[in-house]
Amino acid sequence: MRSRYTAFALGDIDYLLATHHIDYRSDAHTSLQQTIQTTQWLNLLVIDTQKGQRKDKTGTVEFVAAYRSKAPAKLSITLGNQKASATDSENSPLNDIGQLHEKSQFVREGPQWFYTQGDLLPPYQPKRTQPCWCGSRLKFKQCHGK
Repeated sequence: MRSRYTAFALGDIDYLLATHHIDYRSDAHTSLQQTIQTTQWLNLLVIDTQKGQRKDKTGTVEFVAAYRSKAPAKLSITLGNQKASATDSENSPLNDIGQLHEKSQFVREGPQWFYTQGDLLPPYQPKRTQPCWCGSRLKFKQCHGK
């Protein structure tokens, strides 16, 4: 998961396609390119993992990725076979920062893990005294929890 997030942040489309399981891959090169050109990824917060250990063949990762849109329009994100629209929070002083909250599924073939698909989840809200999801290093209550 972390390597795929890094690939999104660096714009490495070839890596994203290579780590996307072939049975779930669509012709996503153009949409990935558009997402990368219109998105600045700011922070990755892994919330939960299930399985995904050395002996496992499958695993899931629940995460929140904070982003800033480089375009004034609503951000459209393509992940796997799902297309999602994500919007920025209206009531925040940092309202130009949005979040993608997803539970991603992976399968292991040999030594390699592959992304298969992800389920978009409602916006993540940590407890008031936990770190904010956006990566500001502030407590949630002092940042997006206002």
